[in-house]
Amino acid sequence: MEAIPWFEHDDGELDSAQREFAAVLAARAGAWQVDPLSTVLLPARHTPYGGMLAYLDIEDPERGRIVLTRGPLRRYDRPCGQGAQPGLHAP
Repeated sequence: MEAIPWFEHDDGELDSAQREFAAVLAARAGAWQVDPLSTVLLPARHTPYGGMLAYLDIEDPERGRIVLTRGPLRRYDRPCGQGAQPGLHAP
């Protein structure tokens, strides 16, 4: 059985900065207690924001439902604060 990647996406739909950001998210996600199927990364053309969107859902397995959605992380054309990745914004 093939492993499902974190924040699965098609590299051809992302620019180099977005691919790098997705790689960092995926690398860090291995330490989270979240199923990879609960992570989402949408390229700009699939969002109403005109930028990449990434989020994850935290599920309660006993209740069988999502209890928290963390994100979104959206791409903007301006930096978003001290120490932030240029062009990325987390509301």
